[in-house]
Amino acid sequence: MLTLAKDRYEALAEDFAAQLEKLDRDMTDYQTRLSSIYSALDTQLTALKATQSYLDQQISAWNGSDN
Repeated sequence: MLTLAKDRYEALAEDFAAQLEKLDRDMTDYQTRLSSIYSALDTQLTALKATQSYLDQQISAWNGSDN
């Protein structure tokens, strides 16, 4: 009886260890994906800020030429 319980708990322990390994891999993959997405968003935001700055300069120049 004890041998059966021991075998069952060892099997459960192996299953939990496998689940933890899979979770670690999944978390690493997710972190990599998020880093890639946020890096792309940061690049896009930088481009948009540059466009905003350019447009601000152009609008200021247009408004200055009206005076």
